[in-house]
Amino acid sequence: MPTIFSMAKTPILVGDIDSIRQIHKLSLSETRNTRLVSVGGTIDHDWRNDKGQPTAGGREIISLFYYASTEDNDNFKYTSVTVDVRQYFHIFRKRTLALRLMAQTTDLVDETSSMPFYLKPSLGGAETLRGYTRLRFLDNDLALISAEYRYPIWKKIDAFVFLDEARVFESLTDNFKWHNWKYSYGGGLRVWETDNLILSFYAAKSEEETRFRIQFRDSF
Repeated sequence: MPTIFSMAKTPILVGDIDSIRQIHKLSLSETRNTRLVSVGGTIDHDWRNDKGQPTAGGREIISLFYYASTEDNDNFKYTSVTVDVRQYFHIFRKRTLALRLMAQTTDLVDETSSMPFYLKPSLGGAETLRGYTRLRFLDNDLALISAEYRYPIWKKIDAFVFLDEARVFESLTDNFKWHNWKYSYGGGLRVWETDNLILSFYAAKSEEETRFRIQFRDSF
């Protein structure tokens, strides 16, 4: 199994065409007309009792965006809805169970028959399936369930173990199934202060590989 080490200061959320072109090794001609205008917004309700070491409360993030290409010869339009719910439960002695449920759907608008694969929702990487490389699975919709058990080991250092389960769908409402979900599991350390996380390190295992990662934010 290959072992991969990486470090990141920002979340892996690629939204500009130049970055997508570099990741997927696309030529300029393949993406030169895929320029988008977007309209929408995000509601972020954060009621965690402590952003560095939450032991109660939760966070709900809901996003709704409308996208349209800006070139007549590459005309496509679609909407994207994301619901991301996170909840934290104190167990005992500063031990915490953290749960996350996320779903994302895209709907094509008007006569649009398809959208470029590199703009579709994806799973993999530090934000979702931590045992897979980023953008490993792509389709129109996705669903994710994650759980972490966190426990203190020294002052402001916590250890944690986790399990991620997720799957992409052609249509979340029409083709939802409870089998063939992908999973990853592992554990790591969190270094935190009262207002925020300082550093996170984890090892994640999946059916395809083992990944090690250092980052400056929580996966959730």
